[in-house]
Amino acid sequence: AKRRLGTTLLPAAPECSRMNLVEASSGKSRCRICNNTIEKGQWRVGVKAWMAGRVCDAWLKPQCFVDKLSVSKAISGQGKCKKSGEKFAKGELRLGVCYGSAVQYYKLDVGAEFLRELTTKCSVAVDYHKFEGMQELTSADAKLVGDAFGHLSPKEMVDMKAEHGSPRALPAESTPKRRSKRPKVKQESEDADIGSAGDAVMTETPAQTKPVAKGEFAKSDYEKMREERVRLNQLRMQELNLHGLAEKLLPAEKAKTQTTQRGIQGKRKTTESGEPLVLRRSSRVQNKPPEIGLAEGVAYERRDGSVVLVNSAGHQMLAVQASAVQPSGPTRGDIKFETLNGAEKLDADFLKLLDIHSSPAKGVSKTKLPYTSNALEALSLEPEFCAKVVTKAAVHMEFFPRTDFLMIAVGDKSGQIGLWNINGLHSSDFVSVDEEDDTDGVMLLQPHRGYISGVRWSRTDPTQLYTCSYDGAVRRLDAHKGIFSEIYFSEEDEYSAFDLASDGNIAFAASNTGDLSVIDVRTNKLARASRSFHDRKINTVHVEPLSQHQIVTSSTDALVAVWDVRQMKVGAKPLLSYHHSKSCQGAYFAPDGSRRVLTTCYDDHIRIWSDNPKRSAFGVKHNNQTGRWVIPFRAIWTHDSEAFIVGSMKREVEIFDVSSGKKFSGLSNPECLTAVPSRNTAHPLLPIVAAGTNSGRVHIFK
Repeated sequence: AKRRLGTTLLPAAPECSRMNLVEASSGKSRCRICNNTIEKGQWRVGVKAWMAGRVCDAWLKPQCFVDKLSVSKAISGQGKCKKSGEKFAKGELRLGVCYGSAVQYYKLDVGAEFLRELTTKCSVAVDYHKFEGMQELTSADAKLVGDAFGHLSPKEMVDMKAEHGSPRALPAESTPKRRSKRPKVKQESEDADIGSAGDAVMTETPAQTKPVAKGEFAKSDYEKMREERVRLNQLRMQELNLHGLAEKLLPAEKAKTQTTQRGIQGKRKTTESGEPLVLRRSSRVQNKPPEIGLAEGVAYERRDGSVVLVNSAGHQMLAVQASAVQPSGPTRGDIKFETLNGAEKLDADFLKLLDIHSSPAKGVSKTKLPYTSNALEALSLEPEFCAKVVTKAAVHMEFFPRTDFLMIAVGDKSGQIGLWNINGLHSSDFVSVDEEDDTDGVMLLQPHRGYISGVRWSRTDPTQLYTCSYDGAVRRLDAHKGIFSEIYFSEEDEYSAFDLASDGNIAFAASNTGDLSVIDVRTNKLARASRSFHDRKINTVHVEPLSQHQIVTSSTDALVAVWDVRQMKVGAKPLLSYHHSKSCQGAYFAPDGSRRVLTTCYDDHIRIWSDNPKRSAFGVKHNNQTGRWVIPFRAIWTHDSEAFIVGSMKREVEIFDVSSGKKFSGLSNPECLTAVPSRNTAHPLLPIVAAGTNSGRVHIFK
């Protein structure tokens, strides 16, 4: 018989292997178990085995062969004895011969016949009590094994078993005894010391033994004495309640909490009849041949998101619309405020709630800081402050700038905007309670069709939320009208960074080709013509909080530059240039007006730059290698400019002190925060930090 492996024909493994006992013809063979050399003329056991693609003899030393014997029951009626070729009945006892990692099984009578020859020619003791698996057999099965192999034990071993009971405590014959340096103690004193832990100590031998039932092993007097001592000691331990005292000393087991399911619900869609929809399965899973037009794969991708495929002939092309990649919806004009997960009444209630908080926060001092960085050290995360706010990775977040209304806006990679009222939608009395509301205060909207590149609340009118996306659109949420109005749209640029001046009149949108556009939101037109600032993609753009005349940009071309917006003529040079060795993912001005710049670079460093462009004033080594599936880290300032916040691959939010460069806090909760918090934001007026992950979940540390 032959069997095929790839394209090579190999001989099939033998149906009936056999054991043989021969003398070693040379001193080159080694035992497959102990790996020691078998000297010439010594007895060795040969087992026919399938190794290295061929049938050969596996040689074992007689003692190693005996030590590896096992007894078990046949699981099914498919196996055969490797010598006689007879099938094992299901549940039949069989002798296992182990060589290396493989095991061969034989009939009990076949194994007994070979072991009889082995004990006759070799000075090897066979004790069936030591066979592996004997402890798991019933009394009846153990008697069958004893009937088959009991006559192989030497007479002296049988005599010792009759005197001392089970031979388990006896050393192997091949192992020489070591002389003990301790003085010998009489048997009576040993018996008196056993069980000294409690008061239950035997001083007399048990009464006359009972007759042994058929099929059971006779216990020696010593075994019976030991079992009686164990029983009395257990009774003594129960009287002293030692088990209860031990349980009190053990640490209490923490209840395992599952990841919160608040926010967007991932319920399976059902048909009108209530039955689950049939899941789509690929042709490969269904064992169907591939479609003719799709067999050769993708030729190239078009700008509109469609892909061009090459058929099997290699010449004709088929365009397939990528509707799953880009969500449907309008690309131009105003978009109605219509949530994807709530009812119309909930949308109206949410807009009404925003309208009430349209005025800026009162009682906020412009000179006195609302809190210090040290207050962030005591923050913690609770399960009720974790929710899935968007469906894709959370890339931009910002808190609503008020103290009496805790809400956060989140943008993701698919163009969705999530508005999470953290205290709940029905926090005000004017909002009618809807029993069917399962949004957990999360309103999910789709104002864009591409990667969100910026989310900013207006400081002059907090109900206005400005958003920007790779689809080339800049929009503004107007809670009074209930729409996302179009501020500006570019058919050429894909905006990768966005920021809004504090007065709310000017917006800055940067593209992935290095261009910067200055947009006047009052006229919905460009305030200045777009011009190139970098050679490659601009990752962030940030306006200086106090002067409003300077901006800082970070780019993939490893350059961070400070610009004067009043001098943006063609050929204008940056005021300051901070060069990095690798791509820079973020650059932000300090909120205190010192014009220090915080940068995050792929060279695993977070730096703070001042007026000296040649050398950073401060630097911290930090692992910024997030890989392919995690959004890159971007360090941000705390509002007192004394520390900065950044995510960590250790699944925590790290806070570093600017003066010392040391991490003084790591915000985490392993039961709630189960992913890497790649993007973070801090509340401008309250000591609260939000962390977003690649799953679209947002975690609020309060």
